Amino acid sequence: MASYGYDNEYTGIRKFLNPQDPKVRIGLMVILGAVAVYLLWGAVSTVFFSGGGATVISDDWHVSCVKCNAESVVSRKAHVEKAGSGPLAEYPDCPKCGQKASCVDMTICPECGKRFASEAAKALRQAAIDKKVINEHALDLVCPHCKYDLKGSVSHE
Repeated sequence: MASYGYDNEYTGIRKFLNPQDPKVRIGLMVILGAVAVYLLWGAVSTVFFSGGGATVISDDWHVSCVKCNAESVVSRKAHVEKAGSGPLAEYPDCPKCGQKASCVDMTICPECGKRFASEAAKALRQAAIDKKVINEHALDLVCPHCKYDLKGSVSHE
């Protein structure tokens, strides 16, 4: 009977995938083990070492009131739960003076690390009240503490 070139012995990829050979079996286990360790390390490092460029926004929200200039820390979650709709929905109420939707985000200076309420944030809030569109990039953004010009490197908390 003719075999047409096929033997009982596998060749090529079929030989590699044959689990009967102990060397191939060990090689496959090593490869699968390396892939499993890689995937496990990725999952563990994501959970425990999330500081590698990922930004985590905490519930603490540092804001400044445009009416009384008081600096406060409010809860983002609580604000989102009670915020309605409208142009001032994104602005929280002042916990010090009680003024509705009067707080703006505080900007963090990358040079000195201090927080301040920027004129751009205040102008954006006023524009929301007046229903006007302004170019926030045209406004000056200078730290009042160290006089560092933040144009182009803004970090809101």
